[in-house]
Amino acid sequence: MNQASTDISNVVKKFGDHPSFVLDTFNEGGTSATQGWADMESTLIKSARNAGYKGSIVVEDSNWGGGLTAGPESGLVKYADQLKAANGKGNPGLIGSIHEYASGADASARLGNEIKALQNAGYKPQIGEVGNANWLGGDKFEERDGATKAVRDNLAALKAAGADILPWKDQFQDGKLRHHVGFSKSDQY
Repeated sequence: MNQASTDISNVVKKFGDHPSFVLDTFNEGGTSATQGWADMESTLIKSARNAGYKGSIVVEDSNWGGGLTAGPESGLVKYADQLKAANGKGNPGLIGSIHEYASGADASARLGNEIKALQNAGYKPQIGEVGNANWLGGDKFEERDGATKAVRDNLAALKAAGADILPWKDQFQDGKLRHHVGFSKSDQY
């Protein structure tokens, strides 16, 4: 954790003044909404703020970023007060990021619940990853469209919340896994 804190401090000192820079504390930082997860995120947020960073900070939800879409509770919601305290006063509000890969019949409802829960806890929501490729191990994937359908079903709520949506690079198209870098016209809403 000391090395991660030092790394974040060094990164924001070098790039934090760039107008398009946004800090994401940790990609998929843990499996469940535990105090250890909250303490890790709080430490990283404080490290950025103590280094003088005044820009936006993205915090990815527990459950490997899935929050309520992938597990029984959201770390961002459960520990909102602790994370906000780490962010300090006078700084932009934290951005709560969701990774949307749910494929069940309830995927749309679960994403809707996560969006509402994040807003009620004071976060600007972000879909940090969304994709229709489910990794089965090795080089095997299966196509699942539940996640992309869930995002489409919740577009009105996401737009109303001012949410950002960042499509993940691995997507199925025409029965093949495609690896994309960057954005295309079809990624925009």
